[in-house]
Amino acid sequence: LDGLDAIGHLPPARWDAERFMDHATRDVPGAVRSTLAGLLPPIEPDAARLRLPPVAARFIDRSVVLTVEACTQALADAGYRAGSWDPKRVGVIVGHLPLRDGEFQAERHALAARARAVVERVLVEARVEGAAAARVLAAFHETLTRPLPPPSENTLDNLSSLGCATRVATLYDFRGGAQAVDGACASSLVALHLAVGA
Repeated sequence: LDGLDAIGHLPPARWDAERFMDHATRDVPGAVRSTLAGLLPPIEPDAARLRLPPVAARFIDRSVVLTVEACTQALADAGYRAGSWDPKRVGVIVGHLPLRDGEFQAERHALAARARAVVERVLVEARVEGAAAARVLAAFHETLTRPLPPPSENTLDNLSSLGCATRVATLYDFRGGAQAVDGACASSLVALHLAVGA
C-alpha cells in the first residue's frame, strides 16, 4: 500500500543460486533460476539495547536479535509508549519457525559425527588403517565442522525459541508471561490464536 517492495535479487555473497542448480537443467534455455528474496540487512547484537553483558550479547542467537527488532517495530506501530500499558497484563507469544543459528550449528555437529562414522566404516572396509585412516578422518571432520563454533553451554539455549519471547518480555518489563510456539509454517497463526484467546 505504501509502495514499498522488500523483494530483490540475492547477491551471490549471500546465496550462490547457481551452486544449487540441477546439472541436468543448468544449460537448458528457459530454465527457472530465481534469485528473488526478501532480504534483511545484518543486524548486530547491541549489548546495551538488549540489556545484556557484552560477553552474553556476543553469543546471543541472531533469531533473538531479529525478534527484538520486529517486536520493537510492531510495538511502535501499535502506539506503545513506556508506561502506557499495565506490564502485568501484557504477555509475549512468539510464533517462531526453528531458524536459529545455534540449532543449525548443533545439527551440523551431529550430522558431521554421523558422517564421520560412515567414513570410518568405509575406510575399514577398504583396509585403510592406522595413520592414513586417522588423517582422512581428521581432515573430513575438520572440513565439515571448520565454520562452526564448538558446542558450548550456549548450545542448549539456542535449541529453543523461548529466548526470543523472554528477551522481549525482559526489555519491556512485560510480566504477563512469555511463550514460544513452533507450529512449523503455522507458527504465526497459532501464536495469534493463542494471543487472542488470552
